[in-house]
Amino acid sequence: MSTAVATAAPDPEPNRLKGYATVARRVRLASITESPLLDRRRPLAVIEEMVDSIREKGLLCPPILRDMGNGTYRIVAGATRIAALRYLGEEEVDAKVVLGDLSEAAEKALTFTENEKRSGWTARERHEIIVSFVVKDGLSQIEVAQKLGIAHSEVCKACKIDARLLPELRDRVFDGTLPTSNAYQLSALPPDVQRELLATAHTLTRSQITDLVVRHGRKTPPPEYVEIDVGFGITIRAPLDKLEVLRQVGKHLPKSLDWIKDGGQPPAALSEYFKQHFRPQP
Repeated sequence: MSTAVATAAPDPEPNRLKGYATVARRVRLASITESPLLDRRRPLAVIEEMVDSIREKGLLCPPILRDMGNGTYRIVAGATRIAALRYLGEEEVDAKVVLGDLSEAAEKALTFTENEKRSGWTARERHEIIVSFVVKDGLSQIEVAQKLGIAHSEVCKACKIDARLLPELRDRVFDGTLPTSNAYQLSALPPDVQRELLATAHTLTRSQITDLVVRHGRKTPPPEYVEIDVGFGITIRAPLDKLEVLRQVGKHLPKSLDWIKDGGQPPAALSEYFKQHFRPQP
């Protein structure tokens, strides 16, 4: 039996998938591997439900694949569909293949958003994916929020919970017994205080947690400041712990200088960052 992959001609106007062009292609199932993000055990009942759907209606939505080269592909979305087709003994699938080179971070973002629209993620999976963009890929929190299309506050909370909350309390966030907002507040407490609360954390109200943070919360020293001369006799005084914001200032600096020179309104993005992150200092 031939192992060649049958390739369809590209569409005149390829579909766009979050900014990426795709092409329809018939692919051998044996050449498809799981994404690291999708490498999870699926309940047999879920696969059997998909098998019944394919038998009754056919494959309604093609899986999305990344072309890894050398005739191999990796699943971006549609792992359950692929598993069901293998269960049925199929050898090939009509898939949607992403064109062009994808970085690992870009593939991960695409995998996240496409599966978010379909089967969704467990709380643990969602948390680990968000944090991995910051810890492993080196993206800023704002960049992660933009790439995944989620709120910056969600990324911030995930990172704080991951870095500061005891694993035992994180597990309760993932199983739904501890609200994320409460967990975020608890992460401000020292580890020894968190450990004392293991048995009662799920019963605490937000106001009770706030009182605990006031009494026992981490004491952070006042930030150091740096002065940035932007020209035209204007100096920005910015906290060193806001390096992410400083990068955004640099990104929008040419536009801001035009604004200063012309006497117009500042760029909206720059104004928003200043409102969120800078406060007048004495």
